[in-house]
Amino acid sequence: SMRELLARVKAMLRRPRSKLSGNPHSERITSGNLSINTASHTLVLDNEPVTMKPKAFAVLALLMAHRGRVFTRDQILEKLWELDFGGGTRTIDVHVRWIREKIENDPSNPKRIVTIRGVGYRFEG
Repeated sequence: SMRELLARVKAMLRRPRSKLSGNPHSERITSGNLSINTASHTLVLDNEPVTMKPKAFAVLALLMAHRGRVFTRDQILEKLWELDFGGGTRTIDVHVRWIREKIENDPSNPKRIVTIRGVGYRFEG
C-alpha cells in the first residue's frame, strides 16, 4: 500500500548513512581499548571480540560516532527503530544497560556512556 511504502521510505531516510569511501577502515571508531567496526559489525575490547545484540550494537555505534553529543531516548528510537515499534523509550535504558555490562569496568559507575539526567545519554570514551 502507499501508506506502507511511505513509512518504509521515511524509515530509510532516518537511518544513518555509511561512508562510501574506498578505505576499509573508514567505518572503524576507536576509543582507548574499545574499537567498533560498523562495516564488519564487530566490537573489540582489550583486543578481545565482544558479542552484542544487534540493536545494542547500533546504539553503541551511534553514540560512539557522535562522541560528546547527548542523544535523547526519543532521538535514539527515531534513528534506530522502525516506525511500527510499539515499545516505550525505556527500551533504550535496557539497551544501554546491556552495553554497559559489556564495555564498562564498573557498569554501576559508567565512564564511557554517561547518563545526562532528564536528557539522555552521551558517549565520553
